[in-house]
Amino acid sequence: MAKVFSLLIVWLAVLFLFSSSCATTKRQYQRLGKSIAQDMRRSPVFNRSLTGFVLLDPETGTLLANENGDHYFTPASNTKIFTLATCLALLGDSLPGMECRIRDSVLTFRGVGDPTFLHPEFQAWQPVYNMLRAWDGPLFYDPYHYEEAPFGPGWAWDDMPANYSAPRSPFPYYGNTLRINATPEGTTTAPLPIKPFRIPERQAAQIIPGDNPFFLSEDGVLYTRMDSFVSGFEEEVAFPRSPNALSWDLPFDVLPRAA
Repeated sequence: MAKVFSLLIVWLAVLFLFSSSCATTKRQYQRLGKSIAQDMRRSPVFNRSLTGFVLLDPETGTLLANENGDHYFTPASNTKIFTLATCLALLGDSLPGMECRIRDSVLTFRGVGDPTFLHPEFQAWQPVYNMLRAWDGPLFYDPYHYEEAPFGPGWAWDDMPANYSAPRSPFPYYGNTLRINATPEGTTTAPLPIKPFRIPERQAAQIIPGDNPFFLSEDGVLYTRMDSFVSGFEEEVAFPRSPNALSWDLPFDVLPRAA
């Protein structure tokens, strides 16, 4: 009888510890969810618009955090998953980087739309760049085979400066985008350093729409309100350039012999 009673005490102790552990874990999840919700509401970036965030444990199915998860959102980037799946299925493990020919020690090359050239996310994969840099003879870029417009049908004017609306070109570099960082010391741009210039407030009010922090004019000038940048965050925007431009606006240390 004493042995049975001892086993019962042990089982009760184990059950108590398990229940306490579950309760502690549940409280931790609740605190995590509240912390994420507070951070989103206080964030100068996320509180500008309706933002949803759902965090789920894939092993247990436990909902760890849920902020506006029951709201309806426009699919937007979620639909790109199908584009990614299609690319993985059809494109294989490599892409053509450029077309080139060699005649009389001159390397003539032209672009084929490779989006990875000098892209910050593909720094370890630059076969085209390495080939052009290693070429000892003259380089000649052929831009005259490309006739497509920078923006295709259905591209919204309001989205022109957005990184997902980077202009099409036969030889994109840096992803045809510019990364802007705001710091207490000022605003910096990468990978191309750009020196900003200010325009009068009255003129700015006429040029830049109030509901859009960026505005790309028809003459290829990117206007933006400097107070629209939040310190500590990075903005990636499309930068204006001619579709066939290459050598004249590439940094000289990239293709110093390009003609």
